[in-house]
Amino acid sequence: MRYFNKVTFGMEFRAVRSIKAGEELFTYYTDPVIHTSSRQEDLKPYGFQCGCESCRTPSDSDFVRMQLYRNTPMLVDYKRLVVFLMTPGLPESYVVDHSLQQLELIERTGLEGSEFYSSHLKFLVEAYCAVENLQKALIYLRKLEDFKRAESGGEEKSVKTLMQMVKEHPRWGWKTKIQGAMEVAGFYAHCSSVL
Repeated sequence: MRYFNKVTFGMEFRAVRSIKAGEELFTYYTDPVIHTSSRQEDLKPYGFQCGCESCRTPSDSDFVRMQLYRNTPMLVDYKRLVVFLMTPGLPESYVVDHSLQQLELIERTGLEGSEFYSSHLKFLVEAYCAVENLQKALIYLRKLEDFKRAESGGEEKSVKTLMQMVKEHPRWGWKTKIQGAMEVAGFYAHCSSVL
């Protein structure tokens, strides 16, 4: 990700993911998640046509981008989270698998600098906090913090700080709390008598 440092009046490049030795790095002149024809149109003032993998395979890259827009957590995963929180016995995979698949697609296509990436990371942190899965919540919180640091600068947080952030997360333990409240209210007994 690029970050313009007003103090040094210089452009800084920050990694959202690990970079292999010798790996070629690219930057963007336009929004990398828009349609290929729109990206090429945006490049005309710069006097060149992009030859990156996404621009060389527009039908594939446009399909991926369309999938990412259609599958944002706000449209898909948060609905599943509500069902998951209110339904006893649903496995964790019911609520996280979709975002995990979307992250894999984002990472495979090199779009870790996009808002799609951060929105799925935020969702996974919330979902894992809801079921009190500290280990997995930490994995995605660390990636989210790397994204935020690359986006705007800042210091790397220690594991201890991240653990504290997870346990203080407003969604921590939601599944237990919601199901406990529903049980106290007699919701499950009412549902079974209706069935």
